[in-house]
Amino acid sequence: MLIIKYIKEYFFEKSLLSTIGILLGYFIKIILVIGFPLLTKYFVDNILIAKDYKALYLWVFFIGIASFAQIGIGIFNVFLSNKLKYGFLNYIKIVTLQTILNSKYFISKQGGAGYLTSRIEKEINTLNTFIVDNVLDFFRNIFTFIFSFLVLLSFNNKLSLIFFATIPLYVLSLTLFNKKLQSKTEAMQETSSTNAHLLNEMILARLEIKFLGIESEMLKRLTINLKEFYKKALDRFWYSSRPSIMAQTSSTISKIVLYGYGGYLVLNNEMTVGSFIAFSTLMINVLGSVGGFVNLNIAYQTGMSSLKRTNQLIDIPQEDNDGMHITTINKIIVQNLSFSYNKKQKEILTNINFSINKGEIVAIAGESGAGKSTLLKLLQLIYNPDNGSIIFDKKLSSEINKQSFRNLCSTVEQNPFLFSTTIKDNIMLGNLKASKEEFEQIINKVQVSKFTNNLENGIEYEIKEQGKNLSGGQKQRIILAREFLKNPKILFLDEATKGLDNQNIKEFFNIIKQGAKDRITIIISHSVESLALADRVLFLQNKTIEAIGSHNELLTTNSNYKKMFEREK
Repeated sequence: MLIIKYIKEYFFEKSLLSTIGILLGYFIKIILVIGFPLLTKYFVDNILIAKDYKALYLWVFFIGIASFAQIGIGIFNVFLSNKLKYGFLNYIKIVTLQTILNSKYFISKQGGAGYLTSRIEKEINTLNTFIVDNVLDFFRNIFTFIFSFLVLLSFNNKLSLIFFATIPLYVLSLTLFNKKLQSKTEAMQETSSTNAHLLNEMILARLEIKFLGIESEMLKRLTINLKEFYKKALDRFWYSSRPSIMAQTSSTISKIVLYGYGGYLVLNNEMTVGSFIAFSTLMINVLGSVGGFVNLNIAYQTGMSSLKRTNQLIDIPQEDNDGMHITTINKIIVQNLSFSYNKKQKEILTNINFSINKGEIVAIAGESGAGKSTLLKLLQLIYNPDNGSIIFDKKLSSEINKQSFRNLCSTVEQNPFLFSTTIKDNIMLGNLKASKEEFEQIINKVQVSKFTNNLENGIEYEIKEQGKNLSGGQKQRIILAREFLKNPKILFLDEATKGLDNQNIKEFFNIIKQGAKDRITIIISHSVESLALADRVLFLQNKTIEAIGSHNELLTTNSNYKKMFEREK
């Protein structure tokens, strides 16, 4: 598993000293825990019976130092445990998010934002607890059990063997229900992630739900899902409680054996009172350790499930980011391009051929489902063609570093995404190295100040979730400013004016025309205003480009193009 590599890297490279420190601390604490019963035995059998006051004072002094040392080591362990836990939590979250952001688009979009967020938050937290807390508890219980076992044998062989004869019941409880418990845990976690996705979707779409009047229906759907989780959670609980019941039964039998047979040995002078007290304390340590194994077994199933599911997030195909870096794009050539989302499915695009030069505004038009957005994503290097090639200035798209390519591109979509920060921060994300003069020039060019002057705090105005406190036109201006700050060599517009009023559309295209000669502009749109702006229109029909020409030329020369606009009217 790839996740194992990151676990090793963090604990044994990045935080090696903390890992060694906490293991050492736990080892010393175990020695002290086992040493106290032996000191108690000596206290009862030697100091109290002999009435040795000098030894009593020394014993109290030594016990005091050992007790305070145990407290100090405990605090030290807790500090290191939290340091490792929260450090690893941050580390693995960054690794996971980086993997998702750098993954292939068609994979990273699967499951939805709420689903992925839930998995990152819940499963990584569970994995973190398992690795730091549960694994340390496992080693502590192992060493406590072994050392206590060896010490117990030194007291009375018969009592020790009778006591340890009850342990197999514990072992049976650990192994009997493992397999099904893990599958039940995975099923519960998957249902939990699905519910988080639905809840996230309902919160994001709360206004649409209100407009549609489907509050009751959506709550009903969520209730059904939550009931399913409730059933799976209870099923897992009852199944996981069986080992605990068996462990408690074994513990009860052990105590009966101790107090029955151990008391008999004391009465027959075959065992001292001090030995009996020490034995009972060590027995409690052993039972606590074995009982800990039962609880850890449940945690192990949950932890291994989270380990597997976190690994699924980390070990996903990554986008290839090798290749040559480019600094400019003057021409795009598409030759014999074909594409399908799945090799088993039919092709969505077939034998696509065209070229675009710097300074041109080219529109891609076609019926819904014709493949316009798919072609755009191929040009953005989000998808890779099945056949054919895309060439940028004589360089094949497969040979170009995708990150350097996207640094030269800007995209404005129908539903632009704005981050929950200030207007200025949103714009600066286009080019974090932009100077104050460059920033001012762009916001004046896009006329952002036209509306920010009327907002509280102006350009420092805080944008709420998804820009709900801004109009469509205001959001588009912010997005344009952000994208123009990149000084793109290619500008992609995907239904960017849909939903805007005529005045905003007119202003939008006036802004687009500025500097168009210095870049390639590619538009997807059904609007006459957008298509009329284009120098050429690529008309997609029947999976290929049926015609190329200006909007007016295609209206007169291509009947399918003309029919498309007649239907829309």
